[in-house]
This record gives sequence, C-alpha cells and structure tokens, in this order.
Amino acid sequence: MKIVKCTFHNYRNLDGVTLCFDEICNFFVGENNIGKTNALHALNVIFSGKDFSNEDFHDITLPLKIEYTVKTKDKIENINSIYKEFYLIKNYGEKKRIYSYSGNKISSTGMKCVFVDMMSNKEYKLIFTPWQKNIINKILNNLKIVKRAKKHTGDNSFIDFIGKDEKALKTQSYPYFFVKKILFKLLGNLERGEKEKSVIMLFDQPEINLHPFAQKTLISDLLNIVLKKDEEFNRLIDELFGIKKLELQLFLVSHSDRILSERYENIIRFYRVKGQVKAISGNTIKLKRDNKVSIAKQLIMQFPYFSLAIFSKAVILVEGVSEFGAITEFAKTLDIDTDYLGISIISANGEGNISAFSTLLESFGIKVFAIKDRDVFCENEKGIIYTDFVDFEDEIVRSADLGTLQKICYLLGFDFKDVTSLPLEKKNERYRYYSGKRKNPFTEREINDTAVKKLACVSVLTSKKSVITGKIIGRCLKKDQIPQVYKNVLLSAKEYADKN
Repeated sequence: MKIVKCTFHNYRNLDGVTLCFDEICNFFVGENNIGKTNALHALNVIFSGKDFSNEDFHDITLPLKIEYTVKTKDKIENINSIYKEFYLIKNYGEKKRIYSYSGNKISSTGMKCVFVDMMSNKEYKLIFTPWQKNIINKILNNLKIVKRAKKHTGDNSFIDFIGKDEKALKTQSYPYFFVKKILFKLLGNLERGEKEKSVIMLFDQPEINLHPFAQKTLISDLLNIVLKKDEEFNRLIDELFGIKKLELQLFLVSHSDRILSERYENIIRFYRVKGQVKAISGNTIKLKRDNKVSIAKQLIMQFPYFSLAIFSKAVILVEGVSEFGAITEFAKTLDIDTDYLGISIISANGEGNISAFSTLLESFGIKVFAIKDRDVFCENEKGIIYTDFVDFEDEIVRSADLGTLQKICYLLGFDFKDVTSLPLEKKNERYRYYSGKRKNPFTEREINDTAVKKLACVSVLTSKKSVITGKIIGRCLKKDQIPQVYKNVLLSAKEYADKN
C-alpha cells in the first residue's frame, strides 16, 4: 500500500494544497516556516491513528478536511493497482472525526507510520529474547548500515551497538546515533502476523548534525532498504517477524541540497505566491520528450547546481562557464548578496540546454532569468533574454576600456607583442570591429588601432573560456563597465527575490 496523493482543506497554512507522492521517496523542500513540517505532521496524525487538535484548524468556523488516495494491489489477482480515496473530516471542538471512502473499504490502519524526529533526545529501547538476540546478531552484523556503525563505535555486535547509552553514542558519533534511532523506530513498529506490511517513514530534517557525506550515505542506505536491495535486512524482518514483503515509503523534510537523490520526480517544492502557500510535485511535471533527454543529461552532469537551485527563489541561467564566473563577481560589484536573497547562478553548459533546464525549474515555481547570446537569437523562443551584442565576450570588450581589457588579457597570460599570431581576420568577420572584408593580415600600423586591439581581446577571451576567466573579468570591471544586459538581469532577480 502506498500513499499517492493528499489534499488539505482548512488545515493550518496548507488550505487548498495538493501533494502528489512518489511511491519510493519524497523530499519536501522550501524556505523556513512554509508548511513542510505541517504536511509531515498531517501524515503522522492520519496514519498513526492520532487526532488533530484545535490548533490545526485554519478557520475554526469550518471543518478540517483531508482527502488522501492510497494505492494497493488486488490480493487475489495480484496485478492491477487499485486506488481508494479517503476523506477525514473533523469539526472544531469535537473529539470524533468522520471517515468516508470511495469503492470497497480499505483500512488506512493497515499502513504503519514511523515518525523519526532527529531533534528528539528521547531514548528508544527494545527488549529481545535470547533467541531474538542470536538472530539479530547473526543477521545485522552483516547489515551494511550496521557494519559502518560498529566500525566507528568499536562494538563487537549489533546488541552491543544498540545497547550503548544514547548520550555516549551521540557524543561519540552523530551519524550512528541516528542509525540506531532509525532502526529502533522501524523495528519497534513491526510485529508478527502478516507476511506483507506497508510502512511510511517520516523524517524531519534528517541532515541535522550530519556532515555532507554522512547525509548522502544515510539516504543511500535508506533507499537500498526501500528498494529491497539490502538482502540482510530482508532476511532480518523475515526471521524476526515473518514478513516476506515490506513496502516502505519515505517522506523527508530537508533544508540540505546534499540529501536529495538524483531525480526531480521525488521532489515536492513548497513556495509562496502573494502570501499563499503553493506546492509543486515533481512527478506531476510533464515535459516534452526532447526536453526530458536534455534534462536527464543535465542532471547527471550538474545535479549539485540543480539541487541548490531547487531551494532558490530565482535562478540566473547562462550558457557557459565564463558567464557563470563573471556574473557571480558582477553581483558582488553591484552589492547584490545572492546567498541572502536566494538567487542561484547556473551554467547550462551550452545554449542548447537552456530551454529544457529553464522549463524544469519554472515547472517547480522558480523564477528563471535565462540569458542567451545574440548569435543564436530565435524569434519564436519566449522568455529568453538575449545579449545586445554577438556574445558574452563581445559584450565585455564593447563595455570596457582598452586599459582594463589589456589588464584582463595580461592576467590570462597573453602578451600583446604576440598579437600578430592571432587569426584576427576571421574574428573580424564575426565581430566587425574593423570595417571592410579582409583578405590579408592586418599591418603593423593597423594593429596599433584601438579597434584591432579590442578585436585581439575578443580573440583571447573566446580562446580561454573558463570559470577562472569569468572571475578575472568580473573582478577587473568597475560597476559602470558591467554590460547593461547582465546588470539588468541581476537587478531584476534582486527585485523579484525581495518581493517574494
């Protein structure tokens, strides 16, 4: 059994919000105090058999209503998925709540709920019989997640590990304190009697007190268990509880870009529109086939940038690495704190990737300022900002004085004595710094012209594209030398982030 959808009515600040869930793992992301933990709380109340309190009502004059859909399989046919909708209604001040459902009744209590609070210092204890201890030691000593824990805590067996004092374990090694907590909560909610069991696990900020690699390891281990790849864990629950099939579904509230797995489909982003909370579920985003291919490549190459962007209010998307390096420096020169404002700057690694990447980010409700070079202008492409001149390098050379440009070229290792070695005639065909078509090389007299020297600067910048080149450019240009197109984009992104 899996939860596939949930809609909230008159519940806290999530009135009218619908969430569509991935059947394996769901990451709730968004700024602080926007409702991510509220959604987690609602799932915990519904599937733990608890009750909503008066504080959960957004408007006390209206009933609180939760609609949720679960997916299961016909136990007889064991083929087609069956969807059942449940309605939970509670009136303010009343103790009872009303359930209704569509189709044949499926008990929601058939699904166990495990809430793991990483902030809680509460100790968890499990009592094992000698037989159970033997089984646990035999199986869990080979469990990958426990092997790592024992290696760092110096314990000989799983029983030694979980018997260790919570405070001592927490002080000794934060990551394995959380391993113990997660295993305790999961095993403590399983019991004998059914060969198949469905469990949802709720985590509120599992990254707390974990360094980046520990965060990624924790999620990797949890996903291996959910995907039934951990044979030792499968054996453990079979031996202890007779469970042949454990269906797990994860829900995680997180503020860490390091904890996300490399799929946009399992991300649910919470954001505000004119003060109203909205949410976008990644698995509801529909992309064209060509865009899907491009995005798949981008996520493989640039997932760290995407995972940071998903937490942003606005994204500035550029073609290449030189633009990326320069614009991050332009922002500093213009006194725009992109971190404080929640603005990400991303290189799409080529103009051909911008449209697809921009579409994906905008589908998550993120404002995108996408910049392309004028040389690839397309009248039919909407929502793209084009440079005023041919490309990024052309913008830089036309906006800066010759002295600044020569300084940049010098820092990039170019000596103007070698200017005759540059293919300036071909460059001039593209950039038109010098009038007329050239068949012969520039003469020594012409090389001393400012226009030809600037053409040499364009040649140097285009031949040395890199983040370092961009940063050198960004640090050398004064505020009034920043090309207007990039200045406008940064100021527009700042204005948008300030208002939202």
